[in-house]
Amino acid sequence: MSFFYRLVFCFFLLNATVYVHAEDGSTRTVLIGFAGPLSEPGVLSAKNAALLAVEEANKSTIRINGQAVTFKLIAENDRADQRTAAFIAHYFANTHVVGVVGHLSSDAALAASPIYAEAEIPEIAPIAWLKKYTQQNFRTSFQMVGDDALALRNTADYLINDVKMKNFLVIDDGAQLGSSMADHFVDAVKSSNGNIIERISVSNKTSDFNVPLQEAIQKKPELIFFSGRVIQSKALLNEMIWQHRAVDVLITGIPLTDSFFENIKGMDNRLLAIVVGAPFEKMSGVKSLKKKYYAKFGSEMLPFSAFSYDSVNVLIAAIKKADSLEQNKIVDALHAIEYDGVTGKISFNENGALSQPVSTLYELKNRRWEVVKIFKNKN
Repeated sequence: MSFFYRLVFCFFLLNATVYVHAEDGSTRTVLIGFAGPLSEPGVLSAKNAALLAVEEANKSTIRINGQAVTFKLIAENDRADQRTAAFIAHYFANTHVVGVVGHLSSDAALAASPIYAEAEIPEIAPIAWLKKYTQQNFRTSFQMVGDDALALRNTADYLINDVKMKNFLVIDDGAQLGSSMADHFVDAVKSSNGNIIERISVSNKTSDFNVPLQEAIQKKPELIFFSGRVIQSKALLNEMIWQHRAVDVLITGIPLTDSFFENIKGMDNRLLAIVVGAPFEKMSGVKSLKKKYYAKFGSEMLPFSAFSYDSVNVLIAAIKKADSLEQNKIVDALHAIEYDGVTGKISFNENGALSQPVSTLYELKNRRWEVVKIFKNKN
């Protein structure tokens, strides 16, 4: 273990002692963890939405097993890094949090999940959609969105059977989620009698897509599917614009923000995006939530932050249902919960996967994202 990680871990443990004793004689302070890459653009919105849910819960008197409680959010930056996520998971275990909202990235959520499972701490991942996350036989792992396998199977079926596409070139970023999404898309295309003419992996740190695009011009696909982070999607699109590559593109992630369009100009390609969840405007209660968020923080709430808000609320609902602060009882309550959130009806199957996941296929038209198809499934 490097000196840096030892130092970070010691810092976490020292702070854990402070938080464990942060309660008075009449009202108990109950700690909820939040973890994500806080330094990345947009993630502050997710943290703020979680904080808003905590503050709203604290406006009413909540008693658990006869004792008044108040909730406190502890937010940590996992940098979307697996090793950092594991250290934060140990930290949260030592602070005796009742549950964790996070981690936001699939790789980080996956890395932290065995630690939470051992400590019997529920881990509610707001937007991590890696199918493997809920396939590990950990009762403590919960997924607030549908998985990548479902979303990409639906997308491939639509492109082949409705749009009548046949030939696809696939690029993944080599990371766990990117590779998984590419695998599922390839399988779905083949099962629908489509053709994968090339599968290429790049580094998840690269912004140079010249070689993959040279492959594309030779193979002549009807669509390029890229499974990687949004920042790399922008780099790919800019390279295509510069090279004048007129081919349709399908991306993943969460590009539904104004900042996505920055520095992307002159694009003639048809651009599609598959995104977890229903369209923002179709989510019940989102309009009211956006107003409350703006009143509190003075900025617009980004779409995926609604899942963070709901994650806190479903955790608190499970605590009330269990009438206990024991994590194993909260886990049991989460498996039995039926909750009406702003993102839709929330319940989980035996693996912790969302029971009725939704994903949406968008197309970019005149610098606005328009809904092409909404996919609804059952787990």
